[in-house]
Amino acid sequence: MYKEQCSKGEAINKAKSLAGQSSRPQSLKAVKLEAETGKSNLARIAVLGKVMSEARQSLQRSNKGQAYCKERNLDYIKLEIGFLEERYHRNWNTALKASGLEIGLLTEQENKTLSPVLRNCLIFPIRNKSGQIVNLYGRSIAGKNHYYLKGRHQGLYPCYPKAETQRLILTESLIDAATLAQYILKEEYEILACYGTNGFTIEHEEIIKVLKGLEEVIFFFDGDDAGRAGAERISEILKTYNLKLTTTIVPTPEGEDINSLAQGHAEEAAELFPHLLSQRTTLEKQIASTENRSLLTEAETLQEPKSCISSNPIYPSSDSLDITNPDKITYETEAVKITIWGGIEKHNLHRLKLSLSLENKGSGQSFRDDVNLYSNRSFKQFLQNACEELGVLETFLKNILQDFTKEVENYRLDQKEKAAIQNRPEKVELSGNEQKEAIEHLKDKSLVKSLRYSMQQCGLIGETDNGLLLFLIFLTRYFDSPLHALVHGSSGSGKTNLLKTILKLVPEECKYETTALTENVLFRPPYRSFWKNKILLLEDLDGSYKALLPLREFMTAQRISKFVTESDPRTGAFKQVHLQAEGPICIAGATTKDKIYEDNSNRSFLIHVNESKAHQDAVLDYQNKQAAGLTDTTSAKQTAQKVHNIQRMLNHNLKVINPFQPSLKLPEYVFKKLRTNTHYITLIQSITFLHQYQREIKQSRAGEYYIETTLEDVELANLLSKESLLRKSDELSGAVREFFESLKSTVRQTNRDTFTGKEIREQFRMHPMQFNRRITELQARGYLKQAGGNQKTGYEYTITTWDDYKVLQSALNIMDDTLSVLWQKYPDGKYNRSIT
Repeated sequence: MYKEQCSKGEAINKAKSLAGQSSRPQSLKAVKLEAETGKSNLARIAVLGKVMSEARQSLQRSNKGQAYCKERNLDYIKLEIGFLEERYHRNWNTALKASGLEIGLLTEQENKTLSPVLRNCLIFPIRNKSGQIVNLYGRSIAGKNHYYLKGRHQGLYPCYPKAETQRLILTESLIDAATLAQYILKEEYEILACYGTNGFTIEHEEIIKVLKGLEEVIFFFDGDDAGRAGAERISEILKTYNLKLTTTIVPTPEGEDINSLAQGHAEEAAELFPHLLSQRTTLEKQIASTENRSLLTEAETLQEPKSCISSNPIYPSSDSLDITNPDKITYETEAVKITIWGGIEKHNLHRLKLSLSLENKGSGQSFRDDVNLYSNRSFKQFLQNACEELGVLETFLKNILQDFTKEVENYRLDQKEKAAIQNRPEKVELSGNEQKEAIEHLKDKSLVKSLRYSMQQCGLIGETDNGLLLFLIFLTRYFDSPLHALVHGSSGSGKTNLLKTILKLVPEECKYETTALTENVLFRPPYRSFWKNKILLLEDLDGSYKALLPLREFMTAQRISKFVTESDPRTGAFKQVHLQAEGPICIAGATTKDKIYEDNSNRSFLIHVNESKAHQDAVLDYQNKQAAGLTDTTSAKQTAQKVHNIQRMLNHNLKVINPFQPSLKLPEYVFKKLRTNTHYITLIQSITFLHQYQREIKQSRAGEYYIETTLEDVELANLLSKESLLRKSDELSGAVREFFESLKSTVRQTNRDTFTGKEIREQFRMHPMQFNRRITELQARGYLKQAGGNQKTGYEYTITTWDDYKVLQSALNIMDDTLSVLWQKYPDGKYNRSIT
């Protein structure tokens, strides 16, 4: 131990080998494992064979698995490699999951759920002497982690060498062995992978012992001290039982391994590896060469110029990155100060481009330049120029920059994670008193009346029916298929005010408000649940015209997806990327136009603002009082907070059942009746959902908890939806209908059968173009006809249909008639199955 400067364990193993014993005898556990019945071993082989088969098929389908193979320069078509996805066990049966748990493919968490061990890993099969898979090696594509199944190492990779093998190459890792197998002739060499420099097992020893024709063992380990020391240690073991065996070592470039060489020299790899093998030397020569290089390095250090920094590298501590000023981040060692000007880019992780200023603290010399630390060419040029300017050794500054790069990488990842957390809305925790107060409001029989009053306090004047309908629509954000709202009205009629006032009553964590929206924003949410159970308010649909198609699909299917072509930042090649966003989401918007957004309208509740003179007067009065400081803004905020807490206390998982629904009917002339009926059903469910603290919670045979709708809920839904249903039954748009009804009222007052366009236009104060559009549409639909006149004197018109709107309104009576029958059958308003 003292002579060779090794550990006590290594010294004991060396002593055992000199005494003729195996340096690593099998443990009692290993002996017991080998003594087990063939049944369990066969089960392991069968399971691992099935998993490897699935993994190979998965790699053929996985873009990210193939991309990682390409990055590591591994030909997955030639090599026996697989890939296991995030949840590869999701389709396994119970028996397979039990075997996976026993073998180590799965682990059991504290909550009794099963977690896959080799998720997102490239998979390499490790075989026994019979060629059966007895172990798996997994290499994570997301980091540097690698995994073996639990228990001792079993089997060899890629397989047991042939009995007639003469030259055997030992590699330090499985990926190195797989890489090398692509570039050498199997007729000339056999390959075996060790499990690291200390991973030369009993199984390796035993197979090498029985290779009677073996003449040479070639160590193709990493180009570092650990690799050279590992080769020397294993060589000593081999010579204890075969003194004639030649052991050689390939001169792997410093800091490189087989796979890194294949990545850096992909085009010339076929010539590189045979060339390196031809340069192999005996271990004795290699050790001597290494010692000479060490002596030469010491001599160069002693002759180092005085202007250079100390020959002993100074490694900074892990907390040496000063981020006090994000635009001027500093990193200091005792010899060098590095300053990052302009901050660090946090989003494009495939590059690390910085504006750096380096200062030699000893001589005061400085150097400034831009560098991409992830570009080998850029880094080498920067390093060379910096060393010349600062007067330091290249090796010394390289070590500092490597540590500096790690610090910057850690900082950047940390900032990115913090930004992602900040983007997520915080879950609001209510105090005991707040919960109690919210539940009292929810149990109050005058809950709806209280909500109407809250809307008035928050600034909604006169339109509490529309406000309440909009509030209930927003409440469906917790449903799998939420409702949507489209508010119509002329410019300046209060559409946006209605939407924003009701939105004030929605908790902050449940809403997004925007003036304009692009298509890409919908498909690229910051995180997966960004749109889930949220309200998206569009102040004017004109600002989101390009996003109307995905908005429609989001309304209907509650999920959208598309394929786009993007450039791979690592390779520069174009690839297909699948973007998707998921709801449920409730979408609301305002517009002055009817026809342009018709496809969006039939997916929504249509809400028309009140544009009567009486309503305008009421709004003007409120605005004047507000300007005079006569309104209480503090109580408005407190009121909104109480309504927020009411919604936070609702049980989102409670199911709603409407036993009266089969008896309910819609008017015959409703537009898009199938879709409108779905909206009607959901609105009733929303009212019941709001009153859940006033309903008996029941349990189904399947174990689901639910509440039932009452006739009071249906009555409120009828009251709130009549106007929207009436608009959907009408073939005229809202603006044209309002013009036509005003026109009929005006003509009646003149006691004449005809009217001229000029008379009506002057009375209504309408622009001639707008008036002509209204008249033309009414003529085209048969509500008006031209009665005389000409272009010079003006045309005369007569109304041909007077009672069309009353007919539509009377058709709505079927809803009230149906409800009256149900009230007679169920006087208490609750569904009684015995009566049914």
